[in-house]
Amino acid sequence: MARRWLSWLALFLVYAHAQTCSDAINTINTPDDALSLGSCSTLDGDVVVGSGFSGVLSLIGVKEIKGSLRCTGVPNLQSIAAADLKAIGESLEIHDLPLATSLTFAALSSVNNISAVNLPSLKGFQFPFNISVSNILADNAGIETVPVFGLPGGPALTLTVINNAHIQSLSLFNVTQLQSLTVAGNNNKMQLAMDSLQTINNINIWNVSKISLANLQSVNGSLQMSSNSFTNLTLPSLQTVEDSLTIDDHPNLSTLSFPSLVSVSGSFQIAGNPQVSSFALPNATSIEAIDFTGSFDIISLPHLKSVTNYLNIQSSSANLDCSQISSLAAGGSKTCETTPNPEPFISVNATVVYPVQDPESAADPAAPSSPTGSAAPIIQTTSKPSGLGTGAKIGVAIGCIILFGLILVALVFLHIRARRRRRATAGTNGVRAAEIGGRGGVGVGGGEGGFGKRISGMFGGYGNDMQGDGNKPRGFVYPAEELPELPGKTYAHAPPAEIKDPVAIYERKRSVWKPPPYDSDTNLTEPVELDAAAAPPRPTRWGTRRDYRLSASGR
Repeated sequence: MARRWLSWLALFLVYAHAQTCSDAINTINTPDDALSLGSCSTLDGDVVVGSGFSGVLSLIGVKEIKGSLRCTGVPNLQSIAAADLKAIGESLEIHDLPLATSLTFAALSSVNNISAVNLPSLKGFQFPFNISVSNILADNAGIETVPVFGLPGGPALTLTVINNAHIQSLSLFNVTQLQSLTVAGNNNKMQLAMDSLQTINNINIWNVSKISLANLQSVNGSLQMSSNSFTNLTLPSLQTVEDSLTIDDHPNLSTLSFPSLVSVSGSFQIAGNPQVSSFALPNATSIEAIDFTGSFDIISLPHLKSVTNYLNIQSSSANLDCSQISSLAAGGSKTCETTPNPEPFISVNATVVYPVQDPESAADPAAPSSPTGSAAPIIQTTSKPSGLGTGAKIGVAIGCIILFGLILVALVFLHIRARRRRRATAGTNGVRAAEIGGRGGVGVGGGEGGFGKRISGMFGGYGNDMQGDGNKPRGFVYPAEELPELPGKTYAHAPPAEIKDPVAIYERKRSVWKPPPYDSDTNLTEPVELDAAAAPPRPTRWGTRRDYRLSASGR
């Protein structure tokens, strides 16, 4: 019986240990909190170490964290060890631990991001040889080497190593592809060896004493090397650079060689390398723009026939022969000359905010030298073109001519449109004046269906709405006090002044108006009709209307 109970107890313990805990956030404030998490092999949420934690953090029994493991701003934490942890779904963030001396993740095989920032006392950083990771950031850490020797690499891996006073070497074995590599502001004896690397999108190298990229074949973005102390830069396998290629500010560089380079799809700049006296591109056939300045005695470009954009070669040495270069065609400006003060076509002044670190003069480890969470050296770059090329000037001139022509066409169009509007508006002046000056005429058509349009509307030349129901005679009696004043006629009652305006407008339309018959009492003796047949339909802006003319009955 006792044996059976022991079997059930063992099964229970195995089940309990293998369970998944689904809390969104698992906080560790004490070593006991870390031990209690060991009952869960899988944690669905994040694991966060509280700022009050003190001593050694040991995470035992947890094999997978589907969220992130974050340990930031914990001043009294001394070390972290997670012997059983195999996978972190998101990020491993270890920031601002001034006393932490070691980080051990011996079983960790998969994590998305690793970020180690402001760890001045860190001496050990242990990971498996072939860990799968997308981003690694080491910023202001006390380690002497980056533990990524066997990274499998890949097109998504970004590696940033900056501001580390004690790191003297970075070597990646079996890494053939990288998304991005940034090395800057580390120990002044820093050496970089990545001979297995073949393809990378972007590479930025600063403050390195020695570099080896023996098998690098293509750069899908830009390549920049600045302010390094090495004397030899040879990229024997490099064939293509899809963006810019910049080699500048190397006071000790004497040998610069790209024997296999075929094309550069952006600008190729060499500047600030006073010891480089000769430079050759024996296989280059296509370069977007060339900007070489220095003390060159020889520049050889035997297979290059033209450059798409500008070409600027200036040397302080009088031995430079520009005859070969003068035969090159350029889409923009072209310069090849010897001058005491060579100036790049594009002036680039770039500095790394965090300077080269010297371990003997490094600051107190407890005082971080870079901001928390810094992702990369801040590079301040100012570009200033020294002038426009001939092609660019022609393009500007053509653009100005086209713009002037478009403005002229627009002005002519607006003028024609305004004339048409004035003509269309002239035909409606009578109606507008009649609406302003009319004084209550008698309804036209009378009876059922009559609209009661004012009589003054007839003098404007339109009677669109003056229509009866067809059963009543159309006519009216003109009141004596509203008779219009016409030349040679006098009336017993003078018409109001506003009546004159529509009459004058009507006369300006060159229509013949004949006054209706009247008796001695100035009353109409015959009806006056609106004769729709007197004028054919005419077009207007809104369609076709009939121009009703005023005439005496029977005429």
